[in-house]
Parts: sequence; C-alpha cells; structure tokens
Amino acid sequence: CGGTAPAVAELTTGCDLPISSTIGYLYLTSDGSVLYRSPQNMKGFQFVVDGAISTSSVGVSGGDADDADYTQYSQYNTTDGFLVMGFSMTGGIIGDADNDANTDDGGCGTLTTLSLDFTSTGLSGLVFAGVVTNSQINFEYYCSGN
Repeated sequence: CGGTAPAVAELTTGCDLPISSTIGYLYLTSDGSVLYRSPQNMKGFQFVVDGAISTSSVGVSGGDADDADYTQYSQYNTTDGFLVMGFSMTGGIIGDADNDANTDDGGCGTLTTLSLDFTSTGLSGLVFAGVVTNSQINFEYYCSGN
C-alpha cells in the first residue's frame, strides 16, 4: 500500500487519491469501482484481483476504459489468479486531463468497474503502459486508512 490521501470516509473518486508526478495509484471500492490517479496518460493496463479462486467470477466493464474504447478482459490462471487487462485497438488513451492528446498530463477517475462474486483483498501485479515512448507507469495500490 502506498500514498497518503486526504482524510475521507471512503474514497469515491480517483481524484481523492494522492498526487504524485512519478507514481500512479489504484483503489478498489466496496462496490467494485477501480479508482485511479495517474501522473501520465495511459494506453494499456493489467492487474490481478487479489482473493479470487478458480471458481470465482470477475466481470470488467465501464469507467474511463470504456470511454476510451478499450477492450477489457478478465481470466483466471493458476499462476496469478484473476488477471484483468485493458487496451485499445483504436489508439484510445486514458487520463488525458485536458483532452488535447498533445501533453502527457495524466488524470484521475474510475478506470473500470469489477463485478465480483467474492470479497477482494485488493489489486496487485499492477502494469500500466504510458503513451510516451511506450513507457511503463509506476503504480501502487492505495490502502484506505493510511
């Protein structure tokens, strides 16, 4: 867990997550919303939903990923558990705060929404692709109560 966000009862928007020029943050709410704050625009993501077992069900849809025309996918594998990934075949980007596609300014909001038939303990294995020279953006899972 990383970062210190402003004191709030429960995070309801990714814009409540810590601000950093080098690290992005993810947070999974009790209703399945995956909140994010990223220092850079994103062109793809993947993460593991912690606490899943082979008979679990993980649906993924909505959020800024849908708005950016991302294909969103989840599948269980014995190595990682439930892996969720999102990418665009049309060049869509997530996090472009000023919608100009010319500056790499990042953003915040709801990345996607998970439909779970179990209680997740968090997200791990965070991999986020940046738009600048195919860079990787460092992300951490934010634990409420920090």
